[in-house]
Amino acid sequence: MKPLYLAMTAFGPFATMETVNFDDLGEHPLFLINGPTGAGKTTLLDAMNFALYGSSTGDRKGESMRCHHANDATETEVKFIFALGNAIYRVDRKPTQTTLAKRGDGFAKRQASAQLYKIIAQNGSPEEWETELLESSVTDVTKRVNELIGLNDAQFRQVVVLPQGRFRELLTAKSEDRESILASLFNTAEFRRIEEAVRERAQRINNEYHALKNQLKTQLENAGYQSIELAQEKLKADEEPIAETLKELNQLKATREQAQKDLTQAEELTKRFESLAASKQKLTALSEQAEAVAAAEKQLNEHDAAKRIQPEWLEFSRAREALSAREKALQQAKEQNEQAQLVQQQAIAELAKHKDTPAQIDKLKLAIDRFAKQLEDLENVNATLQELELKTHARNSAQEKKAAIATALEHTTDAITGTKVELTELNKAVQQHQNTEAKREQLQSQLQRLQQRDSLQRRIETEEGAVREAKTPLEEAKQTLADARIASQQLRLRWHQEQAISLAHELNPGEPCPVCGSKEHPAPAHSAQEGQLVTQEQLETADAQVTQCNSKLEKLRLKVNAAEATLASSQHQLKTHLQELGDLAKKSADSIQQDLTNLADLEKQQEQQKKALAEMNTRLEQLTVKEKKHREQATQFNDELHAAESAVKALESRLDTIDSDKTLRTLSVDEIETQRNTRRQQIDQLQTEHESALQRKAKAESQLASAKNAHETSIKEEEAARASLQAAEKAWSGKLVESKFIDSEAFSEALLDSELEAQLKQQVSEHREQLIQVNTAIEQDEQAIGDQTKPDLSVLLAKVDELKQNESSVDHILQSMRSKQEQLRNMIEGYQKLVTQSAELEHEYRVIGMLAKTLNGDNELRMSLHRFVLAVLLDDVLHEASVRLEQMTNNRYRLVRRETAGDRRQHGGLDLMVDDTFTGQEREVNTLSGGESFMAALALALGMSDVVQSYSGGIRIDTLFIDEGFGSLDSEALDLAINVLANLRASGRTIGIISHVSELKLRISKRIDVVRGVGGSTLRVG
Repeated sequence: MKPLYLAMTAFGPFATMETVNFDDLGEHPLFLINGPTGAGKTTLLDAMNFALYGSSTGDRKGESMRCHHANDATETEVKFIFALGNAIYRVDRKPTQTTLAKRGDGFAKRQASAQLYKIIAQNGSPEEWETELLESSVTDVTKRVNELIGLNDAQFRQVVVLPQGRFRELLTAKSEDRESILASLFNTAEFRRIEEAVRERAQRINNEYHALKNQLKTQLENAGYQSIELAQEKLKADEEPIAETLKELNQLKATREQAQKDLTQAEELTKRFESLAASKQKLTALSEQAEAVAAAEKQLNEHDAAKRIQPEWLEFSRAREALSAREKALQQAKEQNEQAQLVQQQAIAELAKHKDTPAQIDKLKLAIDRFAKQLEDLENVNATLQELELKTHARNSAQEKKAAIATALEHTTDAITGTKVELTELNKAVQQHQNTEAKREQLQSQLQRLQQRDSLQRRIETEEGAVREAKTPLEEAKQTLADARIASQQLRLRWHQEQAISLAHELNPGEPCPVCGSKEHPAPAHSAQEGQLVTQEQLETADAQVTQCNSKLEKLRLKVNAAEATLASSQHQLKTHLQELGDLAKKSADSIQQDLTNLADLEKQQEQQKKALAEMNTRLEQLTVKEKKHREQATQFNDELHAAESAVKALESRLDTIDSDKTLRTLSVDEIETQRNTRRQQIDQLQTEHESALQRKAKAESQLASAKNAHETSIKEEEAARASLQAAEKAWSGKLVESKFIDSEAFSEALLDSELEAQLKQQVSEHREQLIQVNTAIEQDEQAIGDQTKPDLSVLLAKVDELKQNESSVDHILQSMRSKQEQLRNMIEGYQKLVTQSAELEHEYRVIGMLAKTLNGDNELRMSLHRFVLAVLLDDVLHEASVRLEQMTNNRYRLVRRETAGDRRQHGGLDLMVDDTFTGQEREVNTLSGGESFMAALALALGMSDVVQSYSGGIRIDTLFIDEGFGSLDSEALDLAINVLANLRASGRTIGIISHVSELKLRISKRIDVVRGVGGSTLRVG
């Protein structure tokens, strides 16, 4: 990331818009940001950090960065253009702020906003460059910046910006925090996912293995076996009883099948006897129905004869009905013709009444024209009168306005004079309280340094207490070790004595002593007291107790030494910090806090005065505008008065010309309109009645012609229907004579409806078929029975039921035995499969489980895979950092990585140490002095920048900003640090330094000067 352009408006101490074009400093500059305390040097870094992430390098909120000197109507805003490789981006960001409302009076709170653009063309000034919008919300812009730069807010402050009071953060960060920074810079999340994936797989395998073990145990318990071998023996032992039961079942089945066969044959013979009896009974019933069937056949024959002459009868009936209908239609047509002739005569007589209508209409139209002319003249007179009334009113109104505006102008002029006097007095009050911004920043810096002193003092008190607490168990442990050693020595002495007594018990007269070889034993050793003898186990336990106490003593001694070393380090830091404070150390943080409170009250009062001043300026502007407006209105109203008087005179002259005798003014427009409308209505009524009479005459003539045609047609149709009836009647009479029916009544009685005909036919047909079926069945049954007698089925049925019950009982026993055998076999097979799976999982877990533990840090180094990778990368960073640190410290210090964890309960691998060649020992980085810490942090940031860019093309760190810290260096160290930074500039880096050190002004020619003024600070680049 390389800065190109920065614009700040109403931001920090800058009341108006201030810009920095970094190209003015050179291609890859080493430049100094210079200015007095509180002028706003650090604000440049705050502005870049705020534009990118919405916060400052000192964790101040965006809304607190608004300049107190800014005009209330000016909005706080930062615009920052930077380059990432070949791509250029611009960020515009505004904080939440309160400014003058754009509409109406008062103030309005405006929410924070942000936009991110990509520069696509560079024409004109930087703010005129052509852009493409990428994001337009506060959250989305910050997220996209994180993705583009590859650093979040905290990481940016640690790697790119070393802000005031925080240059040691990256150097002294906790191992976990440093892991987060390195992981983001080097994009090593994939190794974390590998750790997690292997751990989850190992856990899943372990869970599956134990689940299988529980499942194996449960299967055996549910089956009621203590081992799988017993289950297998049971499965084999069940085969013989099952075979015997199957043999018994087959025998019962054969017996039952033979009995069933005998029963089936007996049932068939019984059915034959029953069928023969039923057929004979049915034959008797059919014989009784023969007479009724014969009557039905006769009735059907007569019906067939009637149907043969039925068409002629139907034709005769239809012709008779048609003639009757035609006679009725003829009578109706005759009546309609007579009615039409009567209507035509009435229409002709009505039309004769309207022969004078055209003349009447012409006379009425002439009257209407006279009324129209009279109405036009009256409307002209009335319009002139109305206009005259309006002009007269306008003249009077202009006279009143002229008088009113003269009074208002006098009041406004007096208000302007009074406001100018008040404004002069308030300006004097505001000028008395300027430049509080610099004083506030100075007090905040002093408060922060005093709070750091108080924090160190409290930490020293805590560490002194820790030393005292650590020494108490140390003394107790020394006494415990001494007691354990005495007890062990006494026990060992007693053991040696008891060994002599044991040998004495085994001596026999005349046999040599195994110790001295003598055959005489004048004074063998004996025990002075009765009791248990000391054993070898007791001696080993006593020695182990001594070893354990000694180990505990060493651990406590190391703890005391560590606590004393920590205390000494803190005391050294406090001493260094007090030296840096100087006379400020005599003050308390509470007094500085009270000064800040007083200053805040003063700023609040000043803010109220400024707001009142702005309101008064606004009121003066409004009064001036109001005065100008009143003068313009006075001129306007005077012109209107002259114009109105001229118009009144002109209208009065025109009215005398139009209506000189004033007769038109006595007439009413409504009366003339009423007369004219009455004549129009009379014309409309005459025209309507005349047209209606013509239409009725035409309609009557048309209806008469239609009625005549209909009457003639009806006469012809009646004659045709009568001829058709005569022909049909002749044909029917001929057919009736030829048939066997006496008359038409006999013919009608012979006809049957379709439903009765179908019933009779079905009756005859069914009787005939049933008679054939019954005779056939009787013959077949008598042949099948022969000379056999009817069997007794109850005996055979009882035998079959008994055999079925026996067979079912044995079959149930067999199925139960087979089911249990199958369940046992399935259980054994499932158990064996689970055993195989369990063995496979156990083998797999030996490999994956060990791998998961190793990758997740369960190893001698307490280092996970992710930390191992980061440790390798950190070694590269420390190598590059140490090259520069050696240059800045005359080869005294090198940065190294602690190989083992300082605390076995925590993961190691990323803790930093400093290798001091003067002492030949490694020590904690927090033991460095202020100047040494600054150089180490600077070297670490530079080394981080080099390695990050060499490993990842996605993250480019082309810029480094350093805020203070050089004041802690002596002249020689300062020369060495400047040389390192100059070498970086030669390699294509942009280095910005904020410092009060006067020697830097002589060594660095490129500068951004921050100039403090009464109304806010300004910038000068060169």
